[in-house]
Amino acid sequence: MGITIHYKGRIKGAEAFQHLHAKAAEFAAKHEWNFHDSVDGSEQNYTGFTVIPHPDC
Repeated sequence: MGITIHYKGRIKGAEAFQHLHAKAAEFAAKHEWNFHDSVDGSEQNYTGFTVIPHPDC
């Protein structure tokens, strides 16, 4: 059995997104979770990210 949480919202600008992105990536790496960027067209146009917990969570 598992749980899925979807969240959709807006963030106040690129600087705030970069901060959130960095913290989420750091958290995922610390816990050995998968982290994937969502991009739109080019690799520098981030639209979001996905954090996938370890299978044993």
